[in-house]
Amino acid sequence: MKASEKIIDIIGVPHDLGANIPGSIMGPDAIRTAGIHQKLREINKITFEKGNIIVPDRFSISEQDSQYHYLKVIHKVCLDLKYSCLSTFQDNHLPLVLGGDHSISIGSIAATCEYYSGKKIGLLWVDTHPDFNTPETSHSGNIHGMPLSLLFGKGYAKLLELFNNQKTVLPENTVLIGLRDIDAEEKKLLKKSGVIFYTMRDVDEKGIRKIMKEVFKTNFKTIEGLHLSFDLDVMNPAMMPGVSTPIQGGLTLREAHLILELLHENQNIIAADFVELNPFNDIQGQSAIAASELICSLFGKTI
Repeated sequence: MKASEKIIDIIGVPHDLGANIPGSIMGPDAIRTAGIHQKLREINKITFEKGNIIVPDRFSISEQDSQYHYLKVIHKVCLDLKYSCLSTFQDNHLPLVLGGDHSISIGSIAATCEYYSGKKIGLLWVDTHPDFNTPETSHSGNIHGMPLSLLFGKGYAKLLELFNNQKTVLPENTVLIGLRDIDAEEKKLLKKSGVIFYTMRDVDEKGIRKIMKEVFKTNFKTIEGLHLSFDLDVMNPAMMPGVSTPIQGGLTLREAHLILELLHENQNIIAADFVELNPFNDIQGQSAIAASELICSLFGKTI
């Protein structure tokens, strides 16, 4: 069955401990309230609501764990999400994961790596930040800045267990688009890693269509499926104010829609994360509505 024909399982992860910025716990329900089920059904998609992964309240967590950037809790949340995504794959459905901060992608990508072990899977990471930090390089220590370093074997041992030395997603099949805020030590790791990345300067100079065509002809040419992880803070905050870490100079809505439309037309999407929506910072729900429309572009809606 083609990915475009699969039932879409919607999984919420109301979790902001990886960023340690309050608010993205409300992201999944904000996207639901913006009508994501109805909008997908209007383009002839079948959706199934799997509810939210249980996340403990930050005030109920021990002081010791909070001092270690909530490592134990994040491991449990990501493990539960991994199992939820694995059950979705086993049902031949497609997991659409709504965050929550970007640390949740540790769980969803770990599921993709395990279920599709032995296949060549691509990863498209659309984000302002490369999320390639380690505990040693991170200035903040926040785990939402570490998912990609963990994917490729660097970071907390407890979280590395989730990936089990994966060989499903390789650096040459991993592409980052939209980068504009990179720590100095993180940049060194990124350049050594072998992943392909495009900064906002690249977007300005080349344009999204040319970048996507390059990626389809090279890094994604021989892959058997694609996992998308889309951080909403990649957007220009004038168009997407409701994120945890807004930074000027991001993608326009039209550029973001084009990325997702081209993915739908050219790739076998097997899983998707949309993360970092923070309703605390939103203006009359406009970011939640925009996020729901972006999701629809991934699944075939055109403007």
